Amino acid sequence: EANIALGCGDFHLCVHRTDQKVWCLGYNDMGQLGNNSTEMSDVLVQVFELTEVEAISLSGYHSCALKSDMTVWCWGANESGQLGNGTTANGLAPTPVTGENGTNSIAAGVSHTCLVRIDGTAACFGSNYLGNLGDGTNTSSDLPVVVTNMEDAYLLAAGSGHTCALRAGGTVGCWGYNDVGQLGTGNNVDSLTWLPIPEFDSVAALSAGGQVQGEGHTCAVKIDGTLWCWGDNTYGQVGDGSTTNRYSPVEVH
Repeated sequence: EANIALGCGDFHLCVHRTDQKVWCLGYNDMGQLGNNSTEMSDVLVQVFELTEVEAISLSGYHSCALKSDMTVWCWGANESGQLGNGTTANGLAPTPVTGENGTNSIAAGVSHTCLVRIDGTAACFGSNYLGNLGDGTNTSSDLPVVVTNMEDAYLLAAGSGHTCALRAGGTVGCWGYNDVGQLGTGNNVDSLTWLPIPEFDSVAALSAGGQVQGEGHTCAVKIDGTLWCWGDNTYGQVGDGSTTNRYSPVEVH
């Protein structure tokens, strides 16, 4: 079978194949390979009893898959409830996210996970001490909570302490930790609910990265093919020829 998509966590990798199954390799101390084991593997192992997969998303020490029946299944680290199954026990094999059977897309952050429903609303679960669930609180949740006032989401990008949504009209809204400008709002003020990025539209794709401490950056591709990034730029990851943190989107040179 051919590989059609891949995802990377901190120390593990998974591939999605044309037979709609998932195979993973790497570190497995928290079950992030999903093969009902905690043994690391330097060769690909099949995720236990997971079939009919349409998409995968990985980050940190956990992994998630969207199935063709629009359910979401996650496995691996769960200390903050990022598997969304009502517990904080690590999952050695995939378990379904509770109550979600109409999901359109998924995004795994370092210790939280988010999804977009077919009606355009979004929900998140897991760590929320930086406001990354977007429900107006700092309370972590091991079950999905609705992102406040988000009704037209298309896809999500989840970092460490922040999350961003690509909205149906090509605009972007972000929420959570903003110490280095990763929300793109022009300042470094955190937000427990989503805020629009001013004067930034025509976006076609979105991705977010972050460290365990919460610092992060975000990037977007516009429909004209240009690449834009914002947030933490300590190592030049924003790509504008500097190492200055950027609080608003700048075009990558």
